[in-house]
Amino acid sequence: MSTLESLRDAPYHLDDASLAWVASKLESMDLDTRLRQLFVLALLGDDLGAAAGIAAFRAGGVVRAPGPNPEAAFAATVRSISGARVPMLVAADIEGGVNHPASLPAAPNAMAVAAAADTELAFAAFHQMALDAKAQGFNWSLGPVLDLSANFRSAIVGTRSFGTDPDVVGTLAAAYVGAMQTSGLAATAKHWPGDGYDERDQHLVTTVNPLTLEEWDSGPGRLYRQMISKGVLSVMSAHIALPAFARRCGETGGELFRPASVSKHLNQTLLRERLGFRGVIVSDASAMAGLTSWGGPEHTIPQLIANGCDVLLFSVDPERDLALLHAAVDRGQLSPERIEDAVLRILGMKAALGLHGKDAPSTDGWRPESSERTTQRRTVYEEVASRAVTLVKDTRGTLPLTTSAHRRIAVLEQPPRPVLPGMPPPSIEPLIAALRARGFEVIRPAPGKGLPLDSADALLYVLTQESMLTVSEARVDWGRLHGGFPSSMARPWQEKPSVMVSFGHPYHLFDAPRMPVYVNAYACTPELQEAVIRKLVGEEPLLGTSPVDAFCGSEQARH
Repeated sequence: MSTLESLRDAPYHLDDASLAWVASKLESMDLDTRLRQLFVLALLGDDLGAAAGIAAFRAGGVVRAPGPNPEAAFAATVRSISGARVPMLVAADIEGGVNHPASLPAAPNAMAVAAAADTELAFAAFHQMALDAKAQGFNWSLGPVLDLSANFRSAIVGTRSFGTDPDVVGTLAAAYVGAMQTSGLAATAKHWPGDGYDERDQHLVTTVNPLTLEEWDSGPGRLYRQMISKGVLSVMSAHIALPAFARRCGETGGELFRPASVSKHLNQTLLRERLGFRGVIVSDASAMAGLTSWGGPEHTIPQLIANGCDVLLFSVDPERDLALLHAAVDRGQLSPERIEDAVLRILGMKAALGLHGKDAPSTDGWRPESSERTTQRRTVYEEVASRAVTLVKDTRGTLPLTTSAHRRIAVLEQPPRPVLPGMPPPSIEPLIAALRARGFEVIRPAPGKGLPLDSADALLYVLTQESMLTVSEARVDWGRLHGGFPSSMARPWQEKPSVMVSFGHPYHLFDAPRMPVYVNAYACTPELQEAVIRKLVGEEPLLGTSPVDAFCGSEQARH
């Protein structure tokens, strides 16, 4: 069956009219136009000049990391797709938590949703994210994350994962795919062939999935089969090696560690032929060191397409990369048939999303949402928060906190490491306000001033590092929490009631095994901050179900 005819089947399900549109568009394109369709360029922030540059390139799509102003973000998105002869895909990491467009309302991340342990509620939360994304002009979600949080040291997977249980991950990922694709956004299963085992970050190095083929088949392989059966429209091929399969294909030496993004074995043989995926394969960002450390752009850019990816994501130099693809065609490294196959799949996904017939992208003005819409979202996210907050341990019966015993609370905050330029750290003001509203006096020590043991009745440790790109590790930094040396060596819970709450990485007991009270809240949304305080003061029970082993396999941490 030809690629064009295959678009009648899953995951596209195109009718005759849609198929005719795809064929007509393909026929109208010369080689240069077809190659440009393979690019999804990045627009970071909301600069209209940069957006105009993307529009001028005539790419297949744009991936957005907008600023926090929704009106400015929408204007930049519209500018980036204006004048397109073929409707453009507008993509983003729509994951909740910090891995979420800043212009959208804050949403719970994957691990918070998993901790709520309610599939219907999960679908409702994902549906809210989809509605928000659709209103901002997005039509392609680079999610769900299928990675299992198998290595507690991983700072790139962690809270982006639904946990360690493949059954739970599969169920929630399927809910995500359903919520997105019934709302008009393509979903993307990632990160093929499976992250979460290597503690390193593919943004910084080519990482390795170390599983045997039998282990892979019952874990990541099973999850990808499930998403394919659910009709997921795209899969992201990551800069992650799967040496067990490469060895099965006869590779040796360094070729065992070829990133999936440039591996014909993983993209074509395993994903296409053995798993039967017919949708769009998108590379992870081409600027990541997991790819650039493998080879220079003159090698990797053509290989991304030649070895099975249909979309080249986040080119740092589009004109250079376009020239590299043209040169690869000229020397026979990249065939016209492979290009046509990729373009057909891209056009097929656009038609499946209903973008065909919309050759002039909408330039409708920004419309603020209704109060009813705000209330609807808030209700769902509050319910997720109420069910997600997880008490991992309370070895001394410290909870609930009361104004009679713990009126003066010192809040010791460890904000996340800054990564993206201009990205402010999460604000814990909702948590502070919730404490004060209940009559507590909040003490916030100035940086470097040491521990306020004389003035405080209790200590509340607040950590807000979620899993995100290039942070390398998510650890407790006692120096930052306690005001430097020698206070970094103090463990004041021997003197004062102490509670540690993580609004991010769920594995901090690795560094604080004797912390008497430890709570995971997974993301720093206002709803989760407010829910934590309600739980700590005893207004509500702690209902969360941990999606991971928060004790990190350590018996020490349980006591």
